Amino acid sequence: MKKMYEKIKLLLIEDNINQRLEFKTCIHFHKQFELYGETGSEKEALNILKNGYIDVIVLDLELQEGNGIQLAERMRELPIDQPFVAVTTNNCSESILQYLRKELKVDFIFQKANSSYTPNQVLFIIEKAFKYHKSKNANISEEKQLLRKSISQELQNIGFSIKYIGTEYITAALLLLSEIQDDYYQISKTIYPALATQYQTDPANIEKAIRMAIEHVWNNASLIQLQKHYPFDVNNKNGRPSNGEFISNMKIRLYGKSEKTQLYS
Repeated sequence: MKKMYEKIKLLLIEDNINQRLEFKTCIHFHKQFELYGETGSEKEALNILKNGYIDVIVLDLELQEGNGIQLAERMRELPIDQPFVAVTTNNCSESILQYLRKELKVDFIFQKANSSYTPNQVLFIIEKAFKYHKSKNANISEEKQLLRKSISQELQNIGFSIKYIGTEYITAALLLLSEIQDDYYQISKTIYPALATQYQTDPANIEKAIRMAIEHVWNNASLIQLQKHYPFDVNNKNGRPSNGEFISNMKIRLYGKSEKTQLYS
């Protein structure tokens, strides 16, 4: 359970030293904000997001050390409570702005070229809007808990036991897949690394634990039970589904069939 803070913890991602200094000065006078960290690097920003709870990020799209859009994309894939995102940019491309709003769910976009733009204005609007973001996150957390229960029940029906850590990893993988819109992805390059970050372990341990959990079920569950709760053909010479095959089929069972869905090992 995340810890609640009275102050709004803000991560400033801006590579312009003068702009960063101006933001820091304004934050000093906005007492409800706490400057959790500051950086001009995409890589460093992602490390901060992985290791600390952040309420808000102010993200400059035009970074010299990295790419602001790529940073936002990678942040959305992290297994964290997603922060309120305010983007600052000199980019006026409507297609880029639409991508930020619709696909990356950016909360506010501030055009630096606008004559009314100031760091103080950015902080003022964040302060007013942030309470609605917190309310939205609370609803999302409740939905995730209900989805987790549904996934756990489906796995138990098949024969998975909560005694196996692999069962927890499969549950987490299916939760993650509920948020991934891309239908083509590799389990070894997408799912295992994300879960390894979430559970502070190695991707190889994730793969092995999932494989052992599946093996245990197929060695012990009855054929009738498997056919009833896992109505898919097994395309594996071992007589049980591979990790990628099982998770891909469970995604279809839980979220509906997509003609394009395929999970590669």
